[in-house]
Amino acid sequence: MASLRVIAASRLWLSQSHCTSEVCSLHIHSAYSISQKLNVPMAPLSEPNAVGIVIAHGSVGDAISVMTPDVYISDDGGYTWARMLEGPHHYAILDSGGIIVAIEQTMQPINVIKFSTDEGQCWYEYVFTKEPISFTGLASEPGAKSMNVSIWGFRENILSRTWISYTIDFSELLSRECEEKDYTTWLAHSNSPNNPTDGCILGYKEEFRRLRKSSICQNGRDYVVSMVPSVCPCTLDDFLCDFGYYRPENESHCVEQPELKGHDLEFCLYGKQERLKTNGYRKIPGDKCVGGKHPDREETDLKKKCTSDYLNPSQLSASSSSTPVILAVIGLMLTTAVAGVVVIKKYVCGGRFLVHRYSVLQQHAEANGFEGVDTLDAAARASKTGYHDDSDEDLLE
Repeated sequence: MASLRVIAASRLWLSQSHCTSEVCSLHIHSAYSISQKLNVPMAPLSEPNAVGIVIAHGSVGDAISVMTPDVYISDDGGYTWARMLEGPHHYAILDSGGIIVAIEQTMQPINVIKFSTDEGQCWYEYVFTKEPISFTGLASEPGAKSMNVSIWGFRENILSRTWISYTIDFSELLSRECEEKDYTTWLAHSNSPNNPTDGCILGYKEEFRRLRKSSICQNGRDYVVSMVPSVCPCTLDDFLCDFGYYRPENESHCVEQPELKGHDLEFCLYGKQERLKTNGYRKIPGDKCVGGKHPDREETDLKKKCTSDYLNPSQLSASSSSTPVILAVIGLMLTTAVAGVVVIKKYVCGGRFLVHRYSVLQQHAEANGFEGVDTLDAAARASKTGYHDDSDEDLLE
């Protein structure tokens, strides 16, 4: 590389917070901020084969700021964040998360690209051209498996503008292929991996194999994310409060509603009266947990037919009153169809009836011996080429 220097390691995002109250949060800029023409050049970025890594523009405070944002990174799927770069940048993920590249968003010509090999902790600068260009875009191959990134822009003078594109290949920098020792196991949604229920979502958790931050090597195009799923033991978090119970604020236990204490829990389900015996919990639909805590729950069919209270009687009367209107509409449609058939027969098919009437009159004239009939027939033959004097019976046959 022509020019390479190290930038100081990034500081935690809380180091430069602008909080005026005890409530302090990181506010992420996305599509709305871009539509409002804020200085946010890119939306949040993540890649399926770079598990856990999320890059986004944001600001820290008690409310979102319209001032110039910084770039933040999360390595655990968005649970914790650290400030990665100061000011707005264009960024891309390469080599399945092994390299992150960025270019500063500025109105001045640039000739420097920044990159990191440890998920944004330390950054390096590379001068890719001696003559700066007006930067317009940064792109890499879809899928984040490539080691190449393209930079395009232009140089201009008073008379002309020249468009230029540079492609930087980082495979020369990371020439060593990663080995098994370069990888570690990462448990998603986890704060304490030693806890057997930590990282469980709906009774299910996933462990991923990902590159260590300290490893400087190349994942390569053949790298495939490996994931090991496992089922969790059941806890109260895998259950909802049952009918007649609720969870008080900031508590995990379900409490019976005061107005239902001492009453049998009977309800109508699919037209059948049922009685419920429960400790206040029912399993969340789709939850995959096994073992652990399983609060008792029993539904007894009382062998009685019922109508659900959710069916409003006014809706029944409204539906019955609409029957005459439907019948009237059907009658109107039938009348319109019959009238259409009559019109078609009268005005479209009427020509055939006229021809038949004329032939009948001609037969009557010949039978009564009227003069001029033969003359008219001869004139008609002379005026029409290829005319055949066929009878109506022949035509009908």
